[in-house]
Amino acid sequence: MTTTTIDTHEFYKELIVAGMPELQAEVVVRQHAKRHEDLATKQDLELLKQDLRLLKKDILLAIGGMIVGAVGIILAVLPLVLK
Repeated sequence: MTTTTIDTHEFYKELIVAGMPELQAEVVVRQHAKRHEDLATKQDLELLKQDLRLLKKDILLAIGGMIVGAVGIILAVLPLVLK
């Protein structure tokens, strides 16, 4: 995952200016930064989309191969069954 950074000091100063007590502002900034680490970026989502497209292609090819194989087996067995 790609990491993005936030200016925690600037965030802290804004909270203090807005009237939040310093200790509370420290906790809010720390928790916000901690949660922010787990967020996916647009680039992460694009990579996931590409992976899903490739997976979809592989699955469709596998299913197509199974269908062709099943039809082949049916066509091979059918004359034996109809005798």
